[in-house]
Amino acid sequence: MLKRTLTMISLLVPFLMSTLFLNKVLSVEFKMKENNLSSKLLTEMQGRLDEYDAVVKELRLALQHQESKFNTMINVMNEMQHIQTQKDETISKIQLDLDDMRSENKQLTNSYSICEQQIQSMMIAFNKLEKTNTNEEHVTSTINTKENEKNKKEEADGFAGLNTSVSMSLPEASGTIALSSTEYQRIEIGLKRAGKESVKRTVLGRHSGTDLVAFFVTLNQTADHLGVRQNVLFDNMVTNVGNGYNQHLGGFSAPVSGMYVLMSTLMSMYGHNDHFRLVRNGNTVCNMYVGGTGSGNHESSGGSYILHLNKGDVVAIQNMDSGEILFGFHYSYFSGFLLKAMEEDPPIVG
Repeated sequence: MLKRTLTMISLLVPFLMSTLFLNKVLSVEFKMKENNLSSKLLTEMQGRLDEYDAVVKELRLALQHQESKFNTMINVMNEMQHIQTQKDETISKIQLDLDDMRSENKQLTNSYSICEQQIQSMMIAFNKLEKTNTNEEHVTSTINTKENEKNKKEEADGFAGLNTSVSMSLPEASGTIALSSTEYQRIEIGLKRAGKESVKRTVLGRHSGTDLVAFFVTLNQTADHLGVRQNVLFDNMVTNVGNGYNQHLGGFSAPVSGMYVLMSTLMSMYGHNDHFRLVRNGNTVCNMYVGGTGSGNHESSGGSYILHLNKGDVVAIQNMDSGEILFGFHYSYFSGFLLKAMEEDPPIVG
């Protein structure tokens, strides 16, 4: 029994050994296959990780590119907003300029109307002056004709009484001096001709050009920070016949005595109420008020003045308020002309 058992054991031992060996071989082979599979998996996973890294890098680059585009769009939007703001400011400024232009156009229309009225007044005065000159020419022609006729008649009468003698009494002499008719005729004709020339000088004096006086000046540069009782210096001289207006002193000095017509138009800066006065030799003749109401609104004031000026009298327009402004650009101006030369101021009747 034991032998039999040993025989079975001897048979089982190789079998068991072979089984163990086979299991070990299979285990090793399985491990090797497992290791090979793991290596392949690792290699495949590494490849996929590399692909994922490449994709992530591409995504990062794309994201950076998109961020750059986004920043560019933000900058463009900011620039467009800045441009829009500038456009809005420009439109607002243009609107203000348009309002100013409308206001200035309104003031210019008013000034034009005033200027047109003053021109009409000047034309009426010039027409009267022309009629006066025509009448004086007619009087002069009549005087010349009558004087010529009288001289011819006296000369004929003198020759007719050539041989008669006359006596002429002189205040300086104590007696009577006898003169021939020829000598008497020469003296009488000389005296009458002297009187005739005196009349001619009196009547024709207006045609010699010495009493033709006229001036017209405008304000180009706006006058600001004007002092109290400071003469307004009209810096643009248009007409100055007779050289009566002094551009540096801002006053008109009468070159001859006579009756003068003066005119002025003044425009204030908007928001300023200005007071001015017309002075003769520093004394007030009349006052003027120019009021600018509100932003962008100018106001103008005009007037005409008739004065008798003696030779050398000075008339000017003076500012009365400290620090005020008178608008320029030829909207403010001062003019005048000699209506008639006369030595004495005619009396006021009534």
